[in-house]
Amino acid sequence: AYVEQTQESKPGVAIPGWGSLTIPANTQEVTVDFYNPESNKGYYYMTFELRLADTGETLYSSGLVQPGLHIQKITLSRGLPSGTYNAILHVQPYEMDEAQTPTNNADMNLKLIVK
Repeated sequence: AYVEQTQESKPGVAIPGWGSLTIPANTQEVTVDFYNPESNKGYYYMTFELRLADTGETLYSSGLVQPGLHIQKITLSRGLPSGTYNAILHVQPYEMDEAQTPTNNADMNLKLIVK
């Protein structure tokens, strides 16, 4: 007799998007809103890394962010002079298993507007 095999699968990772980020000039302590959507609850942690696209310099790296939580204050590695910079926000999801296995990630190009 045929027995249907079913397998419960995890939903895809929900990753928010950012087109630009505006921060004050020459300041390391800045306000942002990097967040892990609530829909990832029970499935995925996330980390966030802000880099300058032209040089690859990392300005900020977060620890693991649980679903439904936000990072709103960050400390950059250095303040930037006024201008518009090409930046990358690297978002790395991790499974909420014992090994915290990384999954597919996303690199978002964004304009970093420094005023």
